[in-house]
Amino acid sequence: MPQFDYKARSKDGRVETGMVEASDRRSAIHRLQEQGLSPVTVVAGKTGGSGKLAKLLDKGKALKTRQAAQSSEAELEKLRSKSPKREKVGLTLMKRLLELHSSGMPIGDSIRVLSQRLSNPEQKELANALWRDLSEG
Repeated sequence: MPQFDYKARSKDGRVETGMVEASDRRSAIHRLQEQGLSPVTVVAGKTGGSGKLAKLLDKGKALKTRQAAQSSEAELEKLRSKSPKREKVGLTLMKRLLELHSSGMPIGDSIRVLSQRLSNPEQKELANALWRDLSEG
């Protein structure tokens, strides 16, 4: 049975990572939700890669994550201006996010889909910043 690596938030707000076995990604998400977790990311498990090389690659990913966090903080500060236009952009994005989440899609997947499909550049930038922050925990 395929394995899926996941990052999920527990009910008390902690970020948990691990691996779950399921027949497909949807089943893996359902299994996590049954455990009281809100999936943030669920991806097909890694094949091979054990040993020193895998550890080195993980360290490289951690460094990239830190750099991305610093740049996303600067982007969020830019987006936090108090202009009415910015508030309208944010409100429109939140309405779309609510529609997707209300249809049963996990919030992390909803934000990711919006960040990929929005045509308004300001909304897309805001959705990308939210997705980046959410996926990094």
